[in-house]
Amino acid sequence: MPPHILKQAIQDAIWTDDMQESIWNKSSGYEQSPALQRLCRWWNENAPNPEYRRAANIVLWVRVEDDSEYWAGWYECPNIDIGVLTSEMSANVGQHVIVQFLQGRDAYTPIGGYGCMIWGVDGCEYIDVGATVDEVDEAYYGHHMLKDFPDRFPVAWKCLHDLAQ
Repeated sequence: MPPHILKQAIQDAIWTDDMQESIWNKSSGYEQSPALQRLCRWWNENAPNPEYRRAANIVLWVRVEDDSEYWAGWYECPNIDIGVLTSEMSANVGQHVIVQFLQGRDAYTPIGGYGCMIWGVDGCEYIDVGATVDEVDEAYYGHHMLKDFPDRFPVAWKCLHDLAQ
């Protein structure tokens, strides 16, 4: 992914005001975030496998230390090993950031009486959530990973800024 696309999406998320977020929270959901739409539009036009051009959300992964792990953009998510993400479901941005793409709310599937599954664009399970489909808006986390990126990962933000010049 070209660095300027991610940089602009982060800026879009930062510039989104709280009033707009409260509207998404109560109605259409965070998939309406211009930041998420920018990234997902890029993926849906450029994914190497046309069958996987169904992104509506993202997860950010950042290489913070010189080890075998990427840190999640959301502080509550565990780190992952470098080899887990493939180009079928994600895009590299420089050497430090990976954007993983997820399907949207319309693809969430119920699990039992009180849970649902969130799916990657590759059709593989991303995460099961202990809430009903109607209660879950996983894109909230995608939007806030972008919005919080400069504060959470200042070195990666500087590198991204430099790459996007």
